[in-house]
Amino acid sequence: MSKYTSEEIDNFTAEEFAWALGEAWSTRDGPTFLSLFTPDALVEHPLFSGPTPVGTILFAACQANVSLTEPTDVQIGNGGISLELSFDDFGVQHNLLSEHVGTVRATATMRGRRASLLSVHGFGVRAATDEDRKKFAEAYGGQLPEPRPRRYSSSEIDAMDMESFARALGEAWGGNDAETFISFFSSDALIHHPLFSASSGPLPPRTVVEVLNGSYIGTTVLQRVVEEGGQMVALYDEVPDPYPTPSPVIPTMKVRARMRERRIEELYVDGYTVRHADQSFQPV
Repeated sequence: MSKYTSEEIDNFTAEEFAWALGEAWSTRDGPTFLSLFTPDALVEHPLFSGPTPVGTILFAACQANVSLTEPTDVQIGNGGISLELSFDDFGVQHNLLSEHVGTVRATATMRGRRASLLSVHGFGVRAATDEDRKKFAEAYGGQLPEPRPRRYSSSEIDAMDMESFARALGEAWGGNDAETFISFFSSDALIHHPLFSASSGPLPPRTVVEVLNGSYIGTTVLQRVVEEGGQMVALYDEVPDPYPTPSPVIPTMKVRARMRERRIEELYVDGYTVRHADQSFQPV
């Protein structure tokens, strides 16, 4: 059941709509999130190819997300038909003191007081402030976290074959094991990610981990890895956390990695394909 009645949503201001949207997303409150959209609403998202039904986004992305998502700016545009939205977004699942905060920009095309189209433009990145660090500490119960030690030594990574490497990389991301994930990259590595490409360009692995991995809650399962054109190409199922209900869909992430001496120099994130949970994996 939605946190808000239909009448309450009908009387929202633009700011109240933005706060409700951010809170529902960050707490995985599916009924409330859906109640802020029209039944036929679509979401344009950099990680998905083409406009995607809001229900698919809810299960494929929102249910795998736990974050602090707070609106920072709301502008009414196009004669009141659209809302330009900005959010601060950061997660605390990775036991890493983040030095960066993601800033999400989106446009909501409104039909009445509900969104019929949400266009997510991507993330900017800003340096964390003292106030942000207070929020980090509060989310961790009042004390900033101690980073987890790296799971593998340098020599252990050097000895991995491609499948073992790809599997360990996915397990580190899915387990919010930030330092282990970073250890699979060279010191000057970059990640090309659709969520950042428009505003920030390729970013160091630590920045991407700080902004995105801290919000991820789910299981990352390697389904296929091959070598193509001198690159490691891997497909991962990112199975959302089953709370509050098992997801009926599973998103599969495709990544490509340019390697040097068993470390990633450049990682290209291509985005998601989505299948129903009762369908078996098919290589794409």
